[in-house]
Amino acid sequence: MHGLWRACVAGGTGLTGGLHATLALGMAIILGTGSLALGLTCNRQVVSEGQTAWQVMAMCGEPTHVEEKVQTVFIQLYDEQFRRYILSPLYVRKTQWTYNFGPSRLVYLLTFEEGTLRQIQTGGYGR
Repeated sequence: MHGLWRACVAGGTGLTGGLHATLALGMAIILGTGSLALGLTCNRQVVSEGQTAWQVMAMCGEPTHVEEKVQTVFIQLYDEQFRRYILSPLYVRKTQWTYNFGPSRLVYLLTFEEGTLRQIQTGGYGR
């Protein structure tokens, strides 16, 4: 068990109240995920979730690989005529861009939904 985590669990840090609980919860989240999110920078500009595909491409250039798919999500709607709820399909266009910057940098996987960056993940080192 990590030393700082063990100290928090045992109450040996001397922290009180909410701060103690917050630190313990934060450590549990960090240790539970196994890794910290790393940011993607291209040409000294930070790429962030919420940016458009065009903004990312302007900063980073063409991705190494592009994979597109459509995901079906069902949403609940109220039908006024029949006075009941129905499930209606919603088709979401998802695109995953891969950036492979070579063996000295991590591979980045960027997931866009309807043209907006929703998730940034890292893979191993590139080739």
